[in-house]
Amino acid sequence: MATAWNPMEALRRDIDRAFQNAGFTNAPSFRTAFLPGRAARRYPLINLAEDRDHVYIEALAPGLNPDAIDLAVVRNVLTISGEKQRHPEAIKPEAFHRSERSAGRFVRTIELPAAIPGGP
Repeated sequence: MATAWNPMEALRRDIDRAFQNAGFTNAPSFRTAFLPGRAARRYPLINLAEDRDHVYIEALAPGLNPDAIDLAVVRNVLTISGEKQRHPEAIKPEAFHRSERSAGRFVRTIELPAAIPGGP
């Protein structure tokens, strides 16, 4: 992309991000996770950064087994999906006095600032 268009591309991404954060999107409704029928939230929470040569994603997913996470990249879209178990299998449900942490399947789609080479 020509250097003169970089500010316009950055502005387009910022506007798209603002609409996504406000809840306006054409994506399926399962982009947010947990608490169905109530105030669903994005999961996992992420930090997204880039430098000259790399894009960095850090995902916050406490209690989630890393092997339970699926990652897929198509052009400039990263999809993080998986399932967070309600509690360790060694603990019986009747032993819980309180269970406030959400669990279940999740899908999060994130637009990256650049296309990832080697993808479809």
